[in-house]
Amino acid sequence: MHNETPITKQALQELFGESVVSLRLELVRVSEPRKDVESARWVVYFAARCECGVAAMITIEVMADRSYEQVHQALPGLHQHLASRAKAFYAMPCQVHQRMGRPESRP
Repeated sequence: MHNETPITKQALQELFGESVVSLRLELVRVSEPRKDVESARWVVYFAARCECGVAAMITIEVMADRSYEQVHQALPGLHQHLASRAKAFYAMPCQVHQRMGRPESRP
């Protein structure tokens, strides 16, 4: 069923929804690929939320023409990418998070 069919929003939500809980990430949304560009991509947004109230947005992009099977096969690498980004965020002290969250600290 999934072999040649391009990946769908629902399939991306199913693939990533539960698998990121162990990383202390929350699936926030999956944006639709733009139809007017040659290399249309799904963008999957995740939130890492610290107890200090600051959240970081982590994203991955999936080419819209990829099949379910292709994305499923790539899942370990995508999961590792998310894990390393989440780990880096959670390793930062809350002082750093709070500075990141202030508009005046941005260039």
